[in-house]
Amino acid sequence: MNTKMLYLREKIKTNMIRFASNKMGRLHTNMQEVLMTLHQLGFWNGHADALEMFGMFGLWHTKDYVDHVSHLDFFELDSDIIKYAKEEFKKESGKIDFYNEDSIAYIHNTEKKYDLVVADTPFGLDVYDKENGLASFTPDLFRVSKENAVIVMNIHSEYLNKHKEIKNAIMNISDKTVSELFFASRNEDVAYLVCVLGNGIDKT
Repeated sequence: MNTKMLYLREKIKTNMIRFASNKMGRLHTNMQEVLMTLHQLGFWNGHADALEMFGMFGLWHTKDYVDHVSHLDFFELDSDIIKYAKEEFKKESGKIDFYNEDSIAYIHNTEKKYDLVVADTPFGLDVYDKENGLASFTPDLFRVSKENAVIVMNIHSEYLNKHKEIKNAIMNISDKTVSELFFASRNEDVAYLVCVLGNGIDKT
C-alpha cells in the first residue's frame, strides 16, 4: 500500500471512530480522557512544551492534545509520511516543528527537556522488555523530561496485570520523583502508560 492510500485509510478510520463515539455519547477519545484525568488529579494546569515520537500522520492522539501544548517537536522517520502530517497540521504549523529523524536516537543524544513526552511506539517494533513490557529506550524518556512533567507511552495490553512489576521498573529507571502512574486503554492490543513526574504540567 502506498503512502497516500495508507494516509487516506487512516484518516477515514479516525473520522469514523470519532463520529461513532459521538453518536454513542462517548464524547472523549482515549487521549482526551488521559488529559481529563491529569487535570482532575491536579497534574495538568497549563500548556506544555511537548515531544512526540513515532508521529506517523498525526491523525490519532496528536489531534487530541495539540491544542493543549504551546509547542510540539514532532518526529517521524518516513519522509513521505511526514509530508502528509504537515498537511494535516497546517493550522497549527506555527507551533509544530517537524523532524524527519530517528526519535530514539534523538532522545538518547539531545539535551532539550520537555513538559510532555509522548512515545507512540509502533505495536510491532521489537523494543519491548519481555518481563514488564517497557520499551528499551524508557530511561531516555525520563532523561528528556523535566522535573515536573508527564510521559505517555504505549504498552501492550497483555502487561496491564503487571502493574506492580511495571511500577517497580519505573521507580528503578527514573531519576525524578514519580508522583502518579496509571494506565488508559487504547484498544484491545495497546494501552497508554502515563507517568507523572513531580507536580506534572503546572505551567500557566
